[in-house]
Amino acid sequence: FPIALPRSVNVNGVVTGSDVVVSPDGRNIAFIATSAEGLSRLYLRPLDDVQARAVPGTDNASEVFFAPDGRSLGFYANGKVYRVSLEGGSPLPIADILAPFGIAWSSSGMIVASTGGGLVTVPASGGTPRALTKVDSANGELTQSWPIALPDGENVLFVSHGDVGRSNGKIAVASLKTGKTSLLAVSGLFPLGIVDGFLVYVNNANALLAVPFDIGSRRVTGTPMTVATDIVTGGRGTAAKAALSPSGTLVFQSGSQAAQVVLVDMRGGLKPLLAEPRAYVYPRFSPDGKRIAMAIVSGARSDIWIYDVASATSTRLTTEGTINARPEWSPDGKRVLYQSLRSKHSSLWWQPADLSGPATPLLSNDRNDFFEGVLTPDGRALVYQVDNTFGANGSDIWYRMLADDTTPKPIAATPFVEAEARVSPDGKWVVFMTNASGANQVVVQPFPGPGAQVQLSTGGGTEPVWAPDGKRLFYRDGHRLVAATFTTAPTFAVTSRTPLFEDVFAVAPAPHANYDVSPDGSQFLMVKSTESNQLIVAHNWIAEVRARLAAKK
Repeated sequence: FPIALPRSVNVNGVVTGSDVVVSPDGRNIAFIATSAEGLSRLYLRPLDDVQARAVPGTDNASEVFFAPDGRSLGFYANGKVYRVSLEGGSPLPIADILAPFGIAWSSSGMIVASTGGGLVTVPASGGTPRALTKVDSANGELTQSWPIALPDGENVLFVSHGDVGRSNGKIAVASLKTGKTSLLAVSGLFPLGIVDGFLVYVNNANALLAVPFDIGSRRVTGTPMTVATDIVTGGRGTAAKAALSPSGTLVFQSGSQAAQVVLVDMRGGLKPLLAEPRAYVYPRFSPDGKRIAMAIVSGARSDIWIYDVASATSTRLTTEGTINARPEWSPDGKRVLYQSLRSKHSSLWWQPADLSGPATPLLSNDRNDFFEGVLTPDGRALVYQVDNTFGANGSDIWYRMLADDTTPKPIAATPFVEAEARVSPDGKWVVFMTNASGANQVVVQPFPGPGAQVQLSTGGGTEPVWAPDGKRLFYRDGHRLVAATFTTAPTFAVTSRTPLFEDVFAVAPAPHANYDVSPDGSQFLMVKSTESNQLIVAHNWIAEVRARLAAKK
C-alpha cells in the first residue's frame, strides 16, 4: 500500500544518502524529505497513524537509520551523527564524521559508517570513530559504502566498488569483530539486508533482487530472482530509496526513469518538446537555441544525444565508455563537452557536435575523478569539479586555461562539497552549490577571484543557472524554481528572490543542473517524469519471495 505524504514535503529533493528506513518490527517508517522552507528534515510515519510528522531538531538531515530496538533513530547532519528517541527529546551527538556514505546501527551497540575509503565504527553512546576496514587498492577496490548491520550483531553488509561510476559494485560482508571482509558473487548497487535466509539488494538496473544466502559460510546458495522493479535511486552509485526490516516489511520509493523534455514558461506553463518517454537528463540548449544536448540513460549506461529542434531528429553523439553525462556546449556551439567513464577514473571529453571528428580528452589523469565542467563565455578556460569525496575533501571546484599556462587553480577547495559551478555571461562571477553551512546553498564569488563569497539562497538551494543576459540567477530550493536579482557594484548583493512556479520537475540524479534557460531567456528546458513517485510498504513481504522461489522450482 502507498503512504500518503504531507503536501508540504518533497521526497524527491534528496539525491544522495539513505533516505528511507523501516523499524525492525516494521511498524514505523522514517524518511528524509524537503520541507516547504527548502530544508531536508527527518519525518516519522507510524503505520497505525495517518500522518507523518517532522522530528524536531533534524534540519539538514541527509542519512537516517533505526536503532536495533526500534526506539531511537539515528541521522547525519552538519558534520555529525546524532541519535534521537522516538518518544521525544533533543537529538544527542554521537560522533563527528565527514560526509558518510551510509550509516548503520548494530545490535552489538556499535554505529558503523562508511567514509568511502573504508568503514569506521563508534559506540552508539558516543566517542571517536575507529577504522574497521580499508579499501583493498592493490586489487582495484576504490570505495566501500552503504553498510547494513545484520541481526546477528557480528556482521555488516556493504558495497565494494572498483570504478568511479560504481557500476561494477559487489556486495560484501565485513566482521564487526575482526574487520575481515568477504566479497560475494553478487553484483549490486545497494544491500537491504538478510531476511529468512535471503540476501536482498538493488542492482544497477534499479531492480530489487533476492538470493538464498548462508551467512555462516558467507556465500550465496542459489540464483538471484527479481522481486520488484523501478526502485528509485539517487543516481548510479548512490543509495537506493528502499529498506527492509528484519521482520520482513519492505518499504521503497517506486518510479521509473521515464520522462519527457518540456518547455516551461516563467509562470510554469509547459508544453512537451521530446514527448516520447525516455530517461532524459541534463538537457542543454545550444547557444543559438536550435539544438539540444542531453544524456539518455539506457540500462546500465548513458550516452549523449543531440536533438535538432527544427527537424525533430535525435543523433547519438557518444559510443565509447559506459557513462557519458552532464553535457555542456562550447560558446561557439561547435563542440559538446561531457563527463565520460572510460577507465577507473571519470574524465572530461569533448567532440564536434556534428560528428565531424572523434572525441578527445579535455581533462583526464590516473589520480583524480572529474565529473562536470563548463567553459567560460570566452571559451578560454575550463571550470570543473574534481571529486575527492572518498578522500580527505569533498568535491572541489577548480579552473584552468585551455592554452598557454594550463596550471590548475582552485575556486573553492574545502573539506565540504562544492559543485554545480557556472560562470556568468560577462565572465566576472562564478556561482556554485556548497554544503559548508550544513545545508545545500547557492553562493556567488568573483571569477577567477579573489573576492568575498555571497550566499544567494536562503532556505536551501541547488542547480544554479544564469539568465543569458546575466541579470538574474535561477536556482531550485526543493519546492520552487526561484529567480534572484542582484547588483554587482560596489560588491555583489542580492536584491530580490522571487519564486516563479512550483518545481514538479525531475531533480538532477547527480550534481549538475537538470534544466536550462533558453537563449532569449523566456522559458526553461526541463525534465518531467511521466510517472509519479510514491513510498510503497509491503507487510510480510518475505512471504512473496518464498512463494516466487517455490514457483520457480
